[in-house]
Amino acid sequence: MNKLSNRICERYEPTIGVDFTIKTIQCISNEKEETVRIHVWDTSGEERYDKITRSYFRGAHSFAIMFNINQIESFEKCKKIINEINEIAYGNPAVILIGNQIGQSREVSFDEAVEFAYQHDIAYYEVSGDMTDAEIYLRKLVQLIFINQENE
Repeated sequence: MNKLSNRICERYEPTIGVDFTIKTIQCISNEKEETVRIHVWDTSGEERYDKITRSYFRGAHSFAIMFNINQIESFEKCKKIINEINEIAYGNPAVILIGNQIGQSREVSFDEAVEFAYQHDIAYYEVSGDMTDAEIYLRKLVQLIFINQENE
């Protein structure tokens, strides 16, 4: 099941170019519960789509950078993405790093990922392959957006 769009997925299919969904979640802002509507743009990590995906970085308020902990190449791409965010995105977007596919054979250690996140002043989380906790991290991103807006 795709936890962001509540669609049943029989098999994993990688993102081609850009995928889009809208998610409504409940969050706490200034000690009160608010309903927030989020536009989620899932951009492909493949180089051939770089020009397309970079165009979506400009107006974004937040980024969830996901990599496969079982593939060092996936983790290495995170460095490039962070640099692109710093170069292209406006203002001070909220950013989190998510290691996906926990419970399998790791190529990226937890400590290595945490150190990378620390160096870039971003939070790090790990999730299982089924993304059962995807909405939790969307809430965390929205809370970071609220904090960033309060600090501007």
